[in-house]
Amino acid sequence: MRNGTSSWPTAIIRALGLRILRDAIKDHIRSRNRVARRERAAAAEAGLYQSCVDQIMHLGTYDALDRAMDELARREPVHADCVRLRVAQLSYEEIAETLGITPGTARTYYSRGRQLAKDLAASYLRHDQEGEPS
Repeated sequence: MRNGTSSWPTAIIRALGLRILRDAIKDHIRSRNRVARRERAAAAEAGLYQSCVDQIMHLGTYDALDRAMDELARREPVHADCVRLRVAQLSYEEIAETLGITPGTARTYYSRGRQLAKDLAASYLRHDQEGEPS
């Protein structure tokens, strides 16, 4: 360090921080889904589901959503970041500040990203139900 300045450019530090935040949010969502799956499995054992088919279809929803979010991150990474940050209950202003965009853009990207993830998940579910590879 010279004169109190970091040897790392600000953009690299910001990108690294965003990557850490994105991974933490992904871990949190997956952890929450695992807990939900365990609860559903316990409910199924207690006879709260009508059939095994219902249970399998319900569990498949979470797998399809995970795959849809991964595909969204590949296609539109900023949209995926907006969706993840909004799911983590950040305000649009906080999302905008984190990603370096305006709050209006954060709203738009969240809306478009959520819709694309929903469409992708529905497509994956249809393919899974038909027995086709997705």
